Amino acid sequence: MYDANLTVLDNRKKEAINTYELDCKIRQEEDQGSRASRRLRRSGRVPGVIFGNNASDSIGGKLAPHNNRILITTCHDALLRELVKNKVPGGTALESRVYKMTVLDSYNPPQGPQVSAGDCISVIPRHLEMHPVHNEVVCLNFLRYWPGRVLKVPLRYSNEEESAALKRGAFVLKQNRFVDVTVEEGKEVPEYVEVDCAGLRLKDVVKRDRLILPEGCEWGKKVGEEFLVGTVFGRAKNMEGVAEA
Repeated sequence: MYDANLTVLDNRKKEAINTYELDCKIRQEEDQGSRASRRLRRSGRVPGVIFGNNASDSIGGKLAPHNNRILITTCHDALLRELVKNKVPGGTALESRVYKMTVLDSYNPPQGPQVSAGDCISVIPRHLEMHPVHNEVVCLNFLRYWPGRVLKVPLRYSNEEESAALKRGAFVLKQNRFVDVTVEEGKEVPEYVEVDCAGLRLKDVVKRDRLILPEGCEWGKKVGEEFLVGTVFGRAKNMEGVAEA
């Protein structure tokens, strides 16, 4: 019999497109509502929803119908492990990852999507809600993912040793920590987008031209040439001869 207390399949990376694995259980009618949600949390389950349109529904900007949602629960300890793995400066990259969500129960509603036990749904975590005091996940939803859907990918700085200003204590005051990209079908989902810091000088403004777009990806519609990453700041007395270099 399946052990509901441990529902993660050890999050192996998919070599083809770089996704991860989670599984979930269908939330039954008696498990809906605030009281039922508290009972689920006490038992180590986190309530949530799989929502969003499919690739075929996205043509022409068609919105997903309300009955396209699937009420689910996921393992709390598994989600905490994912949060630790995807920790980045200033937050978490959990909502930048694509997961293959295995549904462990059959779901046959009178209206809406029908799911068989063992079916996999590609999803992106959304609407993470943490307890204000304790390190506990209160709620986490999942948006259906398909190639071409926008992902918010974290930025990672590289070649900092090739910037005289950064080597002398300057830093990039970050305006954006994530950037929108879309991934072509069959291409690898990027873990991050690199920011090339080579040659950065004091007061330089870091824009999109410093970003290295991963293979098989395109910028999101909101990421224009003037997309602002940050600005280089530092103490002037430590930068003598650097700003003009």
